[in-house]
Amino acid sequence: MRETPVRRPVEVPAGGTVVARMPTGAELRNMQLDEDVPVLEIRHPEGATEVLAGNQVELPVPPPADPQSTSGQVPLLHEWNTMGVKHGR
Repeated sequence: MRETPVRRPVEVPAGGTVVARMPTGAELRNMQLDEDVPVLEIRHPEGATEVLAGNQVELPVPPPADPQSTSGQVPLLHEWNTMGVKHGR
């Protein structure tokens, strides 16, 4: 069993997106990942993509400019459920 790595914070740039997925065979070998470790693709707005081991990073979310305001924030999954949004299983 491998030791749990220390996670390093990685900033997602404004306008960027993050996609979680399972690694390809080449990524498993190149990144020396266990088969059950997902990767995170950080897609930068200018087109660059970083692929990082999901068990080695954390994605901090900055606090809103106005702590009383929640505008612009994405609802959590349980909030989506109360909004009548359906999701597949």
